[in-house]
Amino acid sequence: MHGKGYGSAQGTAVLKEQVLAWLKNMDAVLAFAPAPENMGGAGAQIVLLKTPESD
Repeated sequence: MHGKGYGSAQGTAVLKEQVLAWLKNMDAVLAFAPAPENMGGAGAQIVLLKTPESD
């Protein structure tokens, strides 16, 4: 959960963008997508991680 960025300067989602960049560069991350509304919507990501067996 990174929030939607409404409290950031100029209303830009600084933390969200940093989290997305970090997830893109993590070897352990297979995929990620915005969470459905009932799980946080645009303020959260669902992340699929590799298992030790999938290396």
